[in-house]
Amino acid sequence: MTRIASALLVDDDDTANYLHKRLFQKLEVAEKLLVAHNGLEALQLLQANCPGLDCPQLILLDIKYADYGWL
Repeated sequence: MTRIASALLVDDDDTANYLHKRLFQKLEVAEKLLVAHNGLEALQLLQANCPGLDCPQLILLDIKYADYGWL
């Protein structure tokens, strides 16, 4: 499997973030994994890393988001 350069994980659950980070490392999915705990952090990370080589090729969002909700 080809590794992607960067991925962004947006989740307010620290346990889920820890498990996803471990899974990404074990499966060698991405060179770099950015983690945001809310939508504002995610936007700030995207503004800081895009456009450029660190712009995430994959973004994973927590569907059940307590503060603002995606649905």
